[in-house]
Amino acid sequence: MKKDLMVNKNPIYYKSVKEIDKPVNVLLQELQNELTSIRGKMYDINSFHDWKERTEYIDGTLTCLIISMSYTIEEIKKFEEKNNRS
Repeated sequence: MKKDLMVNKNPIYYKSVKEIDKPVNVLLQELQNELTSIRGKMYDINSFHDWKERTEYIDGTLTCLIISMSYTIEEIKKFEEKNNRS
C-alpha cells in the first residue's frame, strides 16, 4: 500500500492498517473466499427451509459477484505483473 494513502486514515471494517496493507488482489481474494462461504451457507439454508423460491436470487447474485471478482482479480494480477517487470 502506498504510504501516502495511509496518512490519517483508519480502516472502518478491517481491524488495523496493517491488516489491509496487502496487495489488492490478495484482499479481493480474501473477500471472494468469504463470499463463497456465504453462498455455501445460503445453499444450506435453501436446502433446509421452504423459502428457496424467495431466496434463490440471493444465491444467483452471490454467484455473479464471485465470478465478477475472479475476472477483476486476474486483471489486477496481470496489470501488476506487467508493471513490476518494467
